[in-house]
Amino acid sequence: MARDKKLPKLAQCKEQGATSVLVLESDDIALTNHALVAEAIEGELAHHKNPPDEIFFVDTTFRDKWTVWSLRRGDILFPDEEEPERYREFNSAELHYV
Repeated sequence: MARDKKLPKLAQCKEQGATSVLVLESDDIALTNHALVAEAIEGELAHHKNPPDEIFFVDTTFRDKWTVWSLRRGDILFPDEEEPERYREFNSAELHYV
């Protein structure tokens, strides 16, 4: 599983003082959404001793508009829940590689 490859790498970076960030992407409009992914992540991380500091979910279903949700920051699920904008949208054509 990807979890078994990624989480140890993120934990190693975290031990060196970095903020560990896990970014998950989906382009499945029918079966997946940010709430289902967050629920699954919580279940997976419940027994993990060194989870990532932050977890984001990027919905790329619509090629021209990507939606990014902050699923977890520290121990807080949906940390931006109280914000007026619970997610951010980006026009994918305006993003640039650096």
